[in-house]
Amino acid sequence: MKGLKTYFRTFFTNQFVMVFFCLGIALSFYSIRAMYHFYNGNYTVPVVATVLKTAKIEVTNSGGRLNQSYLIHYSYQYEGQSYQSDRYRYSHGTPDDVLQFEPGDTLTAYVNPENPNYAVIRNEFTWTNIVGGVLGVFLILWSFFVHGRLSL
Repeated sequence: MKGLKTYFRTFFTNQFVMVFFCLGIALSFYSIRAMYHFYNGNYTVPVVATVLKTAKIEVTNSGGRLNQSYLIHYSYQYEGQSYQSDRYRYSHGTPDDVLQFEPGDTLTAYVNPENPNYAVIRNEFTWTNIVGGVLGVFLILWSFFVHGRLSL
């Protein structure tokens, strides 16, 4: 038991290992969260949505690198009430193909009937969510393994 206490005490003080451990936790959480919303979100009711706005947002960071993101904002009606959303899919980011839509265009959105404030356009998760979840778990396990090898 004493060896296990020492292992975990030194695990959390090893900065090299903690970088990979924290990265694995964050990646796993982010990826698995999208899959959780897909399976438990109940976004099952298709509705007609009207595009209000699409935009390409460009921001230059302090290092001079240009970061681009995309936005789609749409309205829809569910059971006689009007709602608005900007969520494209469960996972992060909105792809650049949303720029093909003009204000006034219609598309299908999927509403969560338990909470109609939430809707998505793409009712799916992507392969990047699966890869991110697997990679995150791998990094967590790898950090424990490497720490064990380093502490010998």
